[in-house]
Amino acid sequence: MTSPVRLLGNDFFLPGHAPVRTFNTVLDGSIPLHDHDFMEIVLIVGGTGSHRTIYGEQEISKGDVFILRPGAWHAFDDAKGLMLCEVRFGMELLTRELAWTRDDPAIDLMFWAAPLSLDRRGVLHVKLTDESLERSGKIASELSQLTNREISGGRAEEIGRLLVFVSELGKQITAKLIAVRKGKPEPHQAVTDGIRMMEEDMRRDWTLPELARRLNVDKSYLVRLFRAHTSSPPMQFLAHLRAERAAVLLLRTARDISVIGEQVGWNDPNYFARRFKAHFGMSATKYREKFARAIRTPAEVQS
Repeated sequence: MTSPVRLLGNDFFLPGHAPVRTFNTVLDGSIPLHDHDFMEIVLIVGGTGSHRTIYGEQEISKGDVFILRPGAWHAFDDAKGLMLCEVRFGMELLTRELAWTRDDPAIDLMFWAAPLSLDRRGVLHVKLTDESLERSGKIASELSQLTNREISGGRAEEIGRLLVFVSELGKQITAKLIAVRKGKPEPHQAVTDGIRMMEEDMRRDWTLPELARRLNVDKSYLVRLFRAHTSSPPMQFLAHLRAERAAVLLLRTARDISVIGEQVGWNDPNYFARRFKAHFGMSATKYREKFARAIRTPAEVQS
């Protein structure tokens, strides 16, 4: 099987623009297995084909929507007139300009809680009605006009339109995502605050007692809250975040793997190796070798 390729946001996002861009593609055939260092939302606007992820092959058609976090592998096969609307944006937006969206239940659920749960490994799939798809597609087209023009109209305008798209999509599929969570309650403030703390200081040697103390909640209660919201306890959730950050550093820098491990909070090289492999299915060394050699330009791979 052909080795997966890794797509980097720096190859897609245009100078002077916010790290966000939309592509509209009509596909006949296939797009090889790949992953990204950015967030991607894929709307299936028409046609047929199959979508391949870590979970296997899935037949897809109009109305399917996939939300993929960095590091989530996927491919499209046997496409016949498959119309894709792909909205891509850098994770830095979610940790800086749009960090406040973590307090929005629908957006938090779409980008963190559901795809980061242990049984989804960064991939979330929902099905939209024709009406919902049309509304989302219209906003995505407006975003495409902004982000693909030669001269930027301003980061604020582009980020604002992205937010409108995300908000519209969130309104339309909240009920579906809640169903995916099987009736789990809305996130407790301790969960959203805890995730933000860990993201902002990932190198810290976090422990459950310390996190609970800083959030002013009992540690057993904090574990129950995290499980209810993310399907994983706090330290397991932190491992997801660290693995994602390490993957980006492996490809964007030439730093030693041990140094990268320290930068994401895994100071023991052996422990870093075990945790990284558990998340991505291969060692950090193999990951860098495969993807660093296989990175392609936008003209070569369009998703």
